[in-house]
Amino acid sequence: MTFNELLELDKQGGEKRLSSSPRKALPRPKAHKRPRTGTGAQEQETKVPQHRGVIAPALVEKLRKAVKQLGKEAATHRFTLEEKRKLADIIYTYARQGYRTSENELVRIGMNWLVEDYRENGKESVLHKVLKALKE
Repeated sequence: MTFNELLELDKQGGEKRLSSSPRKALPRPKAHKRPRTGTGAQEQETKVPQHRGVIAPALVEKLRKAVKQLGKEAATHRFTLEEKRKLADIIYTYARQGYRTSENELVRIGMNWLVEDYRENGKESVLHKVLKALKE
């Protein structure tokens, strides 16, 4: 079918057929089946936690207060070049949106969040899970 024929068909509301040949049915795609594992028991679906990624306003306020305090203790941290680039990208993105931030501020937000997550969740915290994975 040419472009002009398609335009003509569109103008007519799609009711008129341009060729007298009957329509051919397109083959239906086959349903994808997941392979079964174990003893043939039905696999359990992975469920995403209902509140995953939701940060409570109280936590945001706690982080804000912690980072708002002037940090006077000097510390040296070693980052990879890729980590430094990612921080620089975030700083640049926020600068374009009118937010002035720094590498130090971002790292302090992350560190305070990590500590709070560990206090609240213990062995279910991100810190514990990553440290455990590093030791395996």
